[in-house]
Amino acid sequence: METRPTAPPAPPAPPTAGAAKAHPRTRCWFAALALSYTLEGIGYIIAGTFLVASITQDAPGWVGAGAWVVVGLAAIPGSALWTALARRWSRPTLLAVALMLQAAGIALTGLVPGNISALVAAAAFGGTFVGITSLALALGEHLQVPRAVALLTAGYGTGQIISPLISRPLLGTGYSGPLLLGSVVLAAATVAAAALRVRYPHRLGHMIEPSRLARKLPTWHHLQAKCVAANRTLFERQRLIIWTKVRVGSRA
Repeated sequence: METRPTAPPAPPAPPTAGAAKAHPRTRCWFAALALSYTLEGIGYIIAGTFLVASITQDAPGWVGAGAWVVVGLAAIPGSALWTALARRWSRPTLLAVALMLQAAGIALTGLVPGNISALVAAAAFGGTFVGITSLALALGEHLQVPRAVALLTAGYGTGQIISPLISRPLLGTGYSGPLLLGSVVLAAATVAAAALRVRYPHRLGHMIEPSRLARKLPTWHHLQAKCVAANRTLFERQRLIIWTKVRVGSRA
């Protein structure tokens, strides 16, 4: 048998400009998301530790005992509510709004003691912390960063460790100091989440933001109008065919 030298395999073709645009780098957006979620870990522990204690100190006993009940009742529809809102508005915007509501609720307890402010703060805290977690993890998955959920969870846990260290020196003046510190930290988390909205990639490969995907889907009224138009066209064609047959028959 005659043997012939085979040609070496061709080197892989360099990526084209279109392929480079299909997978843009998302590290800058993920860095802002990780910073925001780490700051949320700090604010979450401050609120979870001192919110009920502050309510019990400044309000009657039944308000303090029922604060966690309000938190739990508000947390039940929290995740479903923020998921439904994500079909209409972008998730970076919703994350910033949820963080802002949580910061306002914590600041309200530190600045305005009372029954109404306590219940409003408990509802704001319960209705946002589950939604913030679901939105942040969904954003990390959308940005397609390797081990995004693990990195975000590690940052969240680090924030929970840092929180007691920075809030303990403020306990000498009561619970208002730590709560106001938590609201300031959450305000910074809101700013970091708002930075995600700057040229945010709503579409990355096969990943599309739910709010953008919903805009492309036809609505019920649109489908109904198309069916009516199709039926009208079919009716006009049938009438034209009948009229043509009648004319041809009359001539014959």
